[in-house]
Amino acid sequence: MTQVLLNILSNAEHACVGAHGRGHISISVQETGGSTRISISDDRPGISAENLGKVFDPFFTTKEAGCGTGLGLSVSYGIIAQLGGSLWAESDGVSGSTFQIEVPSTMGERLAEPPSDSGAAGRPDEPAISPLRLLVVDDEPDLRNIIVRLLERRNHKVDAAGDGDEAWDRLQDQSYDCIMLDLRMAGTGGQELFQRLNAADPVMAGKIIFLTGDMANSSTRSFLDPLANLVLQKPISIGDLELAIAVVTGNGQK
Repeated sequence: MTQVLLNILSNAEHACVGAHGRGHISISVQETGGSTRISISDDRPGISAENLGKVFDPFFTTKEAGCGTGLGLSVSYGIIAQLGGSLWAESDGVSGSTFQIEVPSTMGERLAEPPSDSGAAGRPDEPAISPLRLLVVDDEPDLRNIIVRLLERRNHKVDAAGDGDEAWDRLQDQSYDCIMLDLRMAGTGGQELFQRLNAADPVMAGKIIFLTGDMANSSTRSFLDPLANLVLQKPISIGDLELAIAVVTGNGQK
């Protein structure tokens, strides 16, 4: 729930400040017949009818390049669905918007129950997620190690490399379901590794998810824009990363 609220509040803040340089966000909580409803309203210009139906779609965003991945609300929608609740947006397209979260009031009791043996990570409504073979390539040891640990906790087999050359050596002996590749690294960077891999194995190159904090750079944009690969803006969340991996591999998708 913390991640859901932060995602919605962050989007509301960005929209309000972008439109007015300031804004007002209100939150209310109401108990209604066995459900708890949280309403988050803001005074942005409003969400158009066309975009209202897309705000929870993966990778849909109205933010300028480099300011968002378009995954936050999609991840939030999935979290609430897993809790047996509903998440939707309301707006007249002119003045303000409201995001409604409704979850069973017994949610806390159900979350306290021991996880069942079926499904993955205590999510019986979703198919079990098969373990994947993953490669994380990043020259920041702390970030690389955090990503590896988080993915290993989800039962994936994860290898790591500190630069493009080390990753290339691993790719000579091992095939991967998905590769998370930092774009800017000392030595052989992500762009060089992608070009080398794309020439040797285009299918494997298509499984790369680029990680970058340099989306505002024109050379970065000119390299990434023609590609079909997914791109995550640093700092990334594990929720965004999991959804991107699921999109690339089709793993755990209904």
